[in-house]
Amino acid sequence: MNNHNCLEGIKCPICGSEGPFIIEVRTQVMMFDDGSDDYTSDIHWDGDSYMRCYRCDEDGPARHFRTPTTQENDHDQ
Repeated sequence: MNNHNCLEGIKCPICGSEGPFIIEVRTQVMMFDDGSDDYTSDIHWDGDSYMRCYRCDEDGPARHFRTPTTQENDHDQ
């Protein structure tokens, strides 16, 4: 595997792509009535987060994209 940072152990089970992926993440922002500021806190995602392969559009929970040897760890960026 080529990924060894944020996407370590992640690979599309259909086309084999190692990214990029669209991932639903959790974060915090300062929200005002007219929008948010530019500051974004760390992002968080885990095996239950929605993920979609940018190459072939395969989608599902992030655990669906983990390679068999990848441990189930949360990803904090």
